[in-house]
Amino acid sequence: MIVVKLMGGLGNQMFQYAFSRELASLYGEDVAYDFDSYSSDKQRNLALYNLSVPELKDWKDVVSEDQRNKIIKEQKIYRIQQRMMRAIHRSDRVGEGLYKRYLKKGRYYNFDPYFYSLPKLDAETKVAYGYFQGEPYFSHVTDEIKKDFVISRPVEQEKETLDEIKSCNAVCVHIRVGDYKDAKNKRFDVVTPEYFQRGIQYIQENVADPVFYVFTNDSEAVMKQYNIPDAHYVTGFTDYQDMRLMMACKHFIISNSTFSWWTSYLAEFPGKLIIVPKKWRNNQEQEPALMTSKTVEYVRL
Repeated sequence: MIVVKLMGGLGNQMFQYAFSRELASLYGEDVAYDFDSYSSDKQRNLALYNLSVPELKDWKDVVSEDQRNKIIKEQKIYRIQQRMMRAIHRSDRVGEGLYKRYLKKGRYYNFDPYFYSLPKLDAETKVAYGYFQGEPYFSHVTDEIKKDFVISRPVEQEKETLDEIKSCNAVCVHIRVGDYKDAKNKRFDVVTPEYFQRGIQYIQENVADPVFYVFTNDSEAVMKQYNIPDAHYVTGFTDYQDMRLMMACKHFIISNSTFSWWTSYLAEFPGKLIIVPKKWRNNQEQEPALMTSKTVEYVRL
């Protein structure tokens, strides 16, 4: 049995699910999912069911309460250890030692943004806890993942915008503002108006008649701070509707966001340009696994 904890927004859920498919392929075993974080998360909900994923098995149906409590306690201890090491070393690459230690217990525990090897573990119950962001964590099941991540909900109020996007050389510009400015998130505060201007210039030099569609969590702030020519601001849709619209674009200028990473990765336009910031985090020691791909090329600006 494999147990995978789901947490965070849709982008993170997609990475955790993708990793679960990789583990299922590695072991040939069923996967059960820990949904418990969504009973207390007031900002996020389980959004995977807006995609074409199969019914997800709840770990409460297959793992005893005693074993679940032991896993929960273990994960709390691990998270404290991981955060202490990160604070002491002031590095975002501190978890590999812990990762290897927990592998011996049948656990894939990793919150570092880098890829660590995936040895096959000799344990009756394998547990995954982390973000596992990047294609290397699902490299053997990429075709299956792309099928599972088709939006399953019918097109509704976004139809007019979707038709517009499909009719032109649409460029998705994803600008995430607000929470990255918080002190606790400063390591993610890497993109600037200048980065987007460089991206826009690159697109204008390499794409005929581009039309810029801006997706942001604060359109008013972006309108004031960013100079985007003839921009079409896309607002008022749910996360999966935004994802459908973004995936319909032909080219991308993305923030360091897992959500926009997935939309650019899954977009099917041949010859798509994907512009990304040179650094995903301020404190990164090397390129994270997100920027490693056998199927997608990135323009780093």
